[in-house]
Amino acid sequence: MDEEKKIQGRKNIALCIAAIAILCIILFPVFWIVVTSLKTEQEIFQVPPTILPKTWNVKSYAAQVENGDFNMFRSFGNSFLISLGAMAISVVLAVPASYGIAKYRFKGRKVMLLGFLVILTIALFILYARSDVTRSRSTFFSIGACAAAGMLL
Repeated sequence: MDEEKKIQGRKNIALCIAAIAILCIILFPVFWIVVTSLKTEQEIFQVPPTILPKTWNVKSYAAQVENGDFNMFRSFGNSFLISLGAMAISVVLAVPASYGIAKYRFKGRKVMLLGFLVILTIALFILYARSDVTRSRSTFFSIGACAAAGMLL
C-alpha cells in the first residue's frame, strides 16, 4: 500500500509539471503581446529580439488615453453593452424554456431542439453576412442576441 501511494504521488507530480508546461506554452503569446507593447519601435524590430524591454515605454498607452484617434473606451463600452444585452436575453429566454423542456417529455423533442439550433444558426449567419457589423450597435446587439438564443438550445 505504501508503494501505491509513492507511485500515486509521483504520478501527481508529473501531471502537475506537465500542466504547468502546457500553461506556459499557452500563455506565452499573451506575455509576448504585453511585453512587445511596452518596447520601443527600434527594440521591437531588433534582431535578435529581447525578451524584456531595456526601457519600458508606456507613451503609446498614455497618448491613446489622452488624444487617440481610436476611442478604445467607446469600444469597451460597446462590448460591455452587447454582452450585458445578450446575457439578459439569455436569462429571460433560458429559464422558462429550459424548465419546460426539462419537465415535459414528448415525441419529437430532440428533432425540435435540433430544428431550433439549425434555424438560429442560419439566422445568425444571414444576419452577419448581410450587415455591416462594424458600423451599427443594433447589428452587434442582434447578433449577440441570436448567438445567446442559439446557445440556450
